Amino acid sequence: MNETVSIIIPVYKAEKYLEACINSVLSQSYKDIQVILVDDGSPDDCPAICDSYALKDERVKVVHKENGGISDARNAGVAQVTGGFVMFVDSDDIIAFDMVERLMNVQKSTGVKAVVCGYEEVPEDTVYDNKGRALEDKPLILGRRPVQERFYEFGKMTECMVPWNKLLKAEIFKADGGIYYPKGHVFEDGATTYKLLYHAGDAAFIPDKLYLYRLHGKGIMGSNADRNYKDAAYAEDGKLAFYEEKKERELYLKELNFTIHSAIHFYEEATTPEAKKGIRRWFKRIYRERFIKEKWSFARKLRMAAFDTGYIPYRAVSAFEGIYNKLKR
Repeated sequence: MNETVSIIIPVYKAEKYLEACINSVLSQSYKDIQVILVDDGSPDDCPAICDSYALKDERVKVVHKENGGISDARNAGVAQVTGGFVMFVDSDDIIAFDMVERLMNVQKSTGVKAVVCGYEEVPEDTVYDNKGRALEDKPLILGRRPVQERFYEFGKMTECMVPWNKLLKAEIFKADGGIYYPKGHVFEDGATTYKLLYHAGDAAFIPDKLYLYRLHGKGIMGSNADRNYKDAAYAEDGKLAFYEEKKERELYLKELNFTIHSAIHFYEEATTPEAKKGIRRWFKRIYRERFIKEKWSFARKLRMAAFDTGYIPYRAVSAFEGIYNKLKR
């Protein structure tokens, strides 16, 4: 079996953190790795930094390409994979020195095609210290549907959705004629990771925080709701269609419920009239084409019907429901 782990690092405007990232990868206790640095047309010193590492370590392969965004860079990296397993690392993040070894040990002991670990959010100025973030190696093994259901559990969604805390068998990327990150879209992980985990089947989860994620300012929702709602709609539409195609009825309903609430959340975060109009069109399409065809609780149907009428009626119904629920206690 090919036990080489191909680690893909998309690189763009990350010169401040890039060396720390690459060092954390190359110093892994597991040595059988292929490191694929994808220079996505970065205008700073990142291309030269990438090339310097390729000269020092034969495990490093550099791909220089025109800027196409994070999805295009990840796809370009996957095309260069020679290992039996794939991992992603963002170029401003750090991984524990034993992350690859720990994930591979779990994979070998369980035989699963996907292993997921915990992650730690760290301040932007965190310095790489080459220490593991070990807690315990007690994997939780879940089947296909329970894994997908974690996308809808509070506190579990991000762990499941992000691409960078996972060890995946490379063969998974060939499923359904090929799984690719959607070029030109944000929320690219939301449009892709669920497919990879679905085709992996069983997956192992360990709580160990082996990935260090640097925090930079506001998240996508908080700062860019006006323009990013279209990409969210694209990702959610794809997921609904995927579950329909796979005849996953329960997962389809969970996603439909999630999608319609996402539209409302984006509406509340949007700041321009144009964005709010676009988000309402998204909501109305999902509500009228899909939501009203299903059986929901009376309260849920009433809230969504109110939002279909307008935001003020929705807030009034929600406020009344909140008061009613308090009186019931």
